[in-house]
Amino acid sequence: MVNSFLSDEDGMALLKVMKAMEVHDVYNVIKKPAVNLIARTAIFKKLVYEKCNQVKYGLDSPRYAERIWINPEKCLLGVDGLDRRVSGQVFLGDWPPGGSDKIFPVEDLLKIRCCYEHWLGGVSWENTGIYQHMESLVKQHGRYDGCRNMDDIVLRYRQLDLMFNQVKKDGKLLSCSELGAKNFRELGGIYIHIGPEGETFFGCGGCHRFAIAKILELNVIPAQLGGVHISSIPYLPVYRCF
Repeated sequence: MVNSFLSDEDGMALLKVMKAMEVHDVYNVIKKPAVNLIARTAIFKKLVYEKCNQVKYGLDSPRYAERIWINPEKCLLGVDGLDRRVSGQVFLGDWPPGGSDKIFPVEDLLKIRCCYEHWLGGVSWENTGIYQHMESLVKQHGRYDGCRNMDDIVLRYRQLDLMFNQVKKDGKLLSCSELGAKNFRELGGIYIHIGPEGETFFGCGGCHRFAIAKILELNVIPAQLGGVHISSIPYLPVYRCF
């Protein structure tokens, strides 16, 4: 038996899928010098899980950290408690896992609310309360969103202003591969789950970019696929197209 959670028949099918379909992803991850060993190992495990999905759910099944294209104006709700580790995972049963109290309007997120106040209302970043919020997160974690102190926080939000102006000028958000050739798929992009019947849910990753897309009324943006309800697997080919 190839793996304890697969039958012999499914195990052999898995080996054929891994051999025939994009197995170069696995080798590229292993050899990638820009990614540390722990990250390479984690991605490798996700890619193996991805091949298992293809055996269980077909070739349209979700892929780890894959890029999808969504309309941010149609994504009105978020889901809490499903972090980037569930990217490409198929969920059965009720949505979302953990109950309906995990669903919330995206405007309720502090980061997104502060973006609206700043870019639409003209309120300074400091007066939105985001600096204080970020400072508390830095104190809690030691490092957060690349920031270690208040100077880093102020610099980060200056850079976000530059990003806003650039996206406004270009009329689009860049994908992760456009931002850097060494990036793995859309890992780290705006994080989007697909619930029952193809409905998109914000996964609380990439808040500022998501807010920029909404404020500038962009029609389509790249996003990292999160979790997928089993009923939405047939919708994936649509989200993969741009």
